[in-house]
Amino acid sequence: MGLQADDRSPTALFSALFWEKHTSKTLSYAPWGNDTEDNASMIKLNVGFNGLSPKFAYYGEGALKFFEKKYYSDFQISLMNDKEKELMDEMPVVAEFPFSAKEEEIQEFILLFLKDSDNDKRFKIYPLPFSKKILPYGYYQFISQAREELNFTINQERMKLDPGAKVMQNFSALANSPTIRVSGYRKDDDEFKEFYSENFSNSNARRGYLFFSPNKKRIKITSLLERKSPLEKALGYGAKRTIGRKELEKKNSPLPSTTSRLP
Repeated sequence: MGLQADDRSPTALFSALFWEKHTSKTLSYAPWGNDTEDNASMIKLNVGFNGLSPKFAYYGEGALKFFEKKYYSDFQISLMNDKEKELMDEMPVVAEFPFSAKEEEIQEFILLFLKDSDNDKRFKIYPLPFSKKILPYGYYQFISQAREELNFTINQERMKLDPGAKVMQNFSALANSPTIRVSGYRKDDDEFKEFYSENFSNSNARRGYLFFSPNKKRIKITSLLERKSPLEKALGYGAKRTIGRKELEKKNSPLPSTTSRLP
């Protein structure tokens, strides 16, 4: 039996997102950071570009690595030689976050995956701090990556966002209504024209970042939003450090393995 994670608290909680559009992958990670061990527990994680992944727990002390398993069709497998079939179940590292645990603290980050210009098979990770001290529930931070001034209305309140600026707003303090409407405006031909509009629930159980980035002649909006949930609901919470003999035998079953075939 492997050591249970229940014996200690996670060292970190993460959510993840691919920064580039139209990128989605099923990745795997070792919740205890012991990926070099043959019988290490591994957790699957779906990461996309249109919203944060499920929150996932990490118990490791050092670097967090992400692995990707490639899946093959029956036709692709039929064209493989024996050596290629032997490598079919390998899971190469596609991204790594140089994490360092802190004593008696559960750190929180959003991990933004960006394409690695030096290696098209890997991604670089940009960590965005996400502790409750930095961004409490009920608060939203507006972050401009634009080269122009942006203006917003939050219900009846007005807000200016300068190029490269960050502004935090406590939505629940702005109005008593159950819904808060946020609209964004930019100057075009000496007129302010709306480029963004979204309704938010007025709740102390939500928080997030709103990025505004230039995209050709438009403004790209990236929303990193979270709803409060119990720690125990995090993916990988309570995971074993290692898997048992039966699971290990299944993991190391002879190839070709159906787990490497396309569904």
